Amino acid sequence: MYVGGSGHHRALTRIGGPATVGNVNTPGTPVSKYAGAVATGVWTLGWIIGAAHAVQHVKTASNPAVMLNLFVTFACAALGGIMTYRIARPRPELPQAEKKPEAEETWLRRLTGWIGLLVWCAVAVIWNLSVFRVVARSATDGQAWVVLLLLPFSVIGWFLLNLLCVSIGVILDPLFARDETVKRWP
Repeated sequence: MYVGGSGHHRALTRIGGPATVGNVNTPGTPVSKYAGAVATGVWTLGWIIGAAHAVQHVKTASNPAVMLNLFVTFACAALGGIMTYRIARPRPELPQAEKKPEAEETWLRRLTGWIGLLVWCAVAVIWNLSVFRVVARSATDGQAWVVLLLLPFSVIGWFLLNLLCVSIGVILDPLFARDETVKRWP
């Protein structure tokens, strides 16, 4: 369905479709803006769970490995909390860059992209669940060397979570965008 004026000055705008001539698209706050905060918050939650297991183990045994687990898990949880705050805090809006029209993609390319995204999301979820399960188990068992070994794998998991959350945010952005194609009644 198209709306517009009359005569040759008519600006045809497709409702619910891509931006065309005459479309004044002023989106609301994009969901993907918060993807980094969500990913870092989930990553922090994994370290908080590991820290909770380390605290439980400190109550039963007090040796240097247990104290190292406690320190590492609390330090990573604190770092994650600080990063989440810094990412989520309000910042001044920067001027939007002018968007160039994008070329149409074939359905095969879109389908391949969706399948790749699903595989990537599955890998990110499995990776992070595995890493934080091992962190919790190692903190419970008092194995400090395993917790230290998992630090770089946890950072890789954080990047995977960021990509996962950005992908989900980009998918959800059009659902929450404010489209001003039809002028409102006064």
